[in-house]
Parts: sequence; C-alpha cells; structure tokens
Amino acid sequence: MDSLIDLISWQNIVMIVVLYSASLALYRLFLHPLARFPGPKLAAVTLWYEGYYDVIQNGQYIFKIAELHKRYGTVLLHNSLQFGSLLASSVNTDLQPGPIIRISPHELHVIDHSFFEKVYCQEGRWDKYAWAVDAFGGEGAFILTPNHDLHKARRQPMNSFFSKAKISSKQHIIQEQVSKLSTRLSGMLNSEKHINLGAAISALMADTSTSFIIAKSYNHLDQEDFDIGIMNAFQANGGVWRITKHVRWYGPLMKSIPIDWVMKVVDDDMKAFFRYFKKTIQDTKGMLAIASTSDSNNKGPRTIVNEIVESNLPAKEKTSERVQQDVSTVTGAGFETTAGAFKLIIYHVYSNKDILSRLRAE
Repeated sequence: MDSLIDLISWQNIVMIVVLYSASLALYRLFLHPLARFPGPKLAAVTLWYEGYYDVIQNGQYIFKIAELHKRYGTVLLHNSLQFGSLLASSVNTDLQPGPIIRISPHELHVIDHSFFEKVYCQEGRWDKYAWAVDAFGGEGAFILTPNHDLHKARRQPMNSFFSKAKISSKQHIIQEQVSKLSTRLSGMLNSEKHINLGAAISALMADTSTSFIIAKSYNHLDQEDFDIGIMNAFQANGGVWRITKHVRWYGPLMKSIPIDWVMKVVDDDMKAFFRYFKKTIQDTKGMLAIASTSDSNNKGPRTIVNEIVESNLPAKEKTSERVQQDVSTVTGAGFETTAGAFKLIIYHVYSNKDILSRLRAE
C-alpha cells in the first residue's frame, strides 16, 4: 500500500504530465501529418496559441492569420492544391506569401480562390471538430453536429424547406418586412432622434428569418429602438463562444445556471434577450405539440418543426430540446449573417459618394 502511495505522489504525477506534454509537443512538431506545413511552432503545439488571440485579444485571431500568411510561404506543384504535392523543401526556401499555413495542431488555413470548389463540394466526408462546434452551446442542432452521417440525417428534413422553389414562394414575407421598415424610416425622417440603422437592419432580418422558418414574427421592427438590446446580446454571444472553445467547462457551467437566476444579475440588454429566449422555447414547444398531432384539419403554415416531426428521423431526434436547438440556431444563422452583410454594404454605400450617387440615380 505504501509503495502504491509513493507511485501516485505529486512528484510522479507532475513528471507524468511533463513527459506526456513533451511527447505530444514533439509528435505535433515532427511526426504529425501536418508537421511539414509552415506556421508558428507554438500554434502547431497547442490550441492556446489561438486561444490567446481569441480570449485575451478578444477575437483577433482572424487578423493574426492574415499576418501569418505574409510571414510564412509555401510552394505548390502546378498549383494543384493537393496537399501531398507540397515540396518538402519549401519550408526552408526563400518564399513568397503562401496560400497554405498551419494555424493549430489540427488545422491548415488556405487562402486561394481556386481551393473554393474543393472545400465546398457535395462529395467526400466532412467531420467537424467537436471542440469547435460544442462551444456554441447548441448540442443537437444539425448545424453544430460534428459527425458527418448524423449531420446528413438531421439536415435531410430541411432540404425541401430551403429549396429554391420554397424560398421563391415566400418572397412576400421579405416584401412585407421591407415595407414595414421603409414605413418606419419614412416616419422618422422629420424626427430629431438619431436612427440606429444597424439595429433596424438586424430587426428586419430577425423578423424575416423567424417569419419564414417558424411562421412567426417577434415584431422587432415595431419596437421604438428596434429591440437593439436583444440584437446586442446576440452579438455578445460570440465572446462566449470564443471562451468556451478553449475553456470547455465554461459553456456547460453557464447553461447549468437557471435562466431566472441569471436574469437577476445581468444588464437590461441580457434581460431582454433571455425574455426573448424563454418565449421562443415556449413557442417551439407549442409548435411541436401541434405538429405531433395527426389532425388532418391542421392547415396552418408549415415550419421546420413540421419538417422534423414528419421526417424519418427516430423519436430521439424529435424531442423538444433537440427541435428547439434547430429552431434557435437556424433562425439565428438566418438573420445574423445576412444582417452583417447588409450593414457592411450600407457602410460602404454611405462612405463612398460615387457609389451613393450612382445608387440614387438608378
């Protein structure tokens, strides 16, 4: 017994940890399949290189990657972009900024337009990294499913819902929401109040997204401030994702705290967000209950909830919690991405007199 205690002494534990860490570092630097690609040695050894820029520097890794492409170079054979054709000697030559660098122990970053078709294709098997998608806190959502086969099964019910024909048939939803925004902005022209156009665009996209996906608008466009607090809270969630990606216990810990407890200590923006979140949970449960009935007289608008319930997915894939994850992630992705693009367009339109004058003339 005494010998066993000696074996598990803290000195031995520290030694084991040090030996394991050193062995892992050596493997990733010299024996890993990505070891021949250029990039920072520290990034090749640990994800905490990325974590520093994500957490400490508040999401600056994307800009650091651009800098790394200028610092490290690669030489490709015939511009084939087949990783096996990378010249073994390229790392030690005088190189121009190259399209492929190693940005983590497990990942390469490619910045070459000719690689687009290779990545975004229907063929092949594409498993995701669990540590990256789990950080969003949407376990169960098809968007955040790491396994290729399970993702494909969960994605299947959505195919017809997001078909070109389906979207074309719902153009009136977009027109109605744009008309509402136009009316609101026209009514504010003679007002001395400043208009937060970014919040207005987010509200437009959010109402359009939920109207299409779950046949329900939460009328953000009708609010005096366009529900800017909720929109700010949505954007703030990006910071939570960056932390949880590197500190794996942080997200589950936050989710384990009851919403009502959280609402007692957060600011007004987050209170508004959590009230909205609770409402969407209630609405999803209601839609799920209706969709699960066999009442043939139910002629209400179809939603993604109907598509999931009526699909060939097993019963465990149709639980309230999993359906809620699909609803929240799809509607969120539907408005945040488009709103971000529109805000960028509007910024450049109003920053460039030539573009603005041409647009007005047209």
